Amino acid sequence: IQFQEKSKLKSISVDAFTDSLIKTLYIPSSFNELEKGCIPYNVENIVISKENQKYSYYNDEIIIAKTSLNSDIFDTIVFARKKIKNVTIPKFIKQIAPYAFCNCTSLENVDFEPGSNLEKIGDYAFYNTSIKSFSILPLSLNSIGGSAFSGCSALPKISIPSSVTSIGDSAFSGCSAL
Repeated sequence: IQFQEKSKLKSISVDAFTDSLIKTLYIPSSFNELEKGCIPYNVENIVISKENQKYSYYNDEIIIAKTSLNSDIFDTIVFARKKIKNVTIPKFIKQIAPYAFCNCTSLENVDFEPGSNLEKIGDYAFYNTSIKSFSILPLSLNSIGGSAFSGCSALPKISIPSSVTSIGDSAFSGCSAL
């Protein structure tokens, strides 16, 4: 789906494209809100207008966003290309949004840059991935969302820091190798 560059579209709601066969989604310059769960599982690529001030690609593999349009800092990961195999979470990221790596079935390794500021892993963030190696979670982390790692059957271990105060429902459900 492509929206015209002059489109006034600002948001896409949950399940807006449920059961569609969309492979590529174009985000216009005016767009500023991807609600959690609004990107269908089969979307492999998102093209972002160069004029968009809220979203940007990082290393051509993940889409990062600003929590606030008034900020210059992109601090949230909102989407990853489905074919991603390895990812290093940049130290400036504070949140991995719900569904960010959901169904990235080729994803095997997750690392964090030294000095990571990650505070939150959202619901379904790594749902149904093939993670085999997950570096030690940063000490800044305080929340792991519901079903965040659900279905990660190849995940052999994960070290949860003492800073974590909340783990959501079914966060590690189906992690049979743990």
